[in-house]
Amino acid sequence: MPHLPTDENEVYQWIAVITAIYLAVAYSIQYFKKGFQAQDAHQMTRIFDGTTFAGSIMLMLGFFYPTVLKAIGSTHAFLLVAGFGGIIYGLHALRPR
Repeated sequence: MPHLPTDENEVYQWIAVITAIYLAVAYSIQYFKKGFQAQDAHQMTRIFDGTTFAGSIMLMLGFFYPTVLKAIGSTHAFLLVAGFGGIIYGLHALRPR
C-alpha cells in the first residue's frame, strides 16, 4: 500500500505533486499535437483543471481510506469550486447545439 497522507500538510503535498504531473501531461499532449507555438492564451484554466483534478483524486482516496478524508479536514473550498463548476456547466448545456 502506498504512503497515504496522514495530515493536512501531506494532503497539500500530494495535491501539488498530482497537479504538477497533470500539467506535465497536459503540456506534453499540447506539444505533440500542436507544438508550443499554438499554446492557449489562458494558461490559468489548465492550472485550475489540474488542481481540481488533484483535489478530486484526494477526495476519492478519502472515500476508500477514511484516514485520508480525516487528514483533508474541511471540504468546503472544494465543494464551492465544484458547485460553481456545476452551475456554469449546466448553464452552458442549455446552449443550442
